[in-house]
Amino acid sequence: MPVGSEYEVLIQVNDEKLSTVAGYLILKRGCTISLTKELPKLKQFYDYKIKQDHDVIATDETLQTLKLETNNTLILRPLIGLTKDKIGEIYSNL
Repeated sequence: MPVGSEYEVLIQVNDEKLSTVAGYLILKRGCTISLTKELPKLKQFYDYKIKQDHDVIATDETLQTLKLETNNTLILRPLIGLTKDKIGEIYSNL
């Protein structure tokens, strides 16, 4: 996503660490976020809402956990090109 796209994106929270990094990366792109569950570490960056569905969804999937879905929802996977070490580095710097 280009910087400044300003979409509202629902983060599907599965793993706290991975979802926090995914949400942070989406916020860096200028989007607002909603979450399916609370992520305390993201509260310092953004006062998000808890929701269950939305037109644009971001997942915490990595290349190792990728599940291909076929539906009409736009699914973003901001962690897909990151290594486990890089995800850990971003998480520890938040």
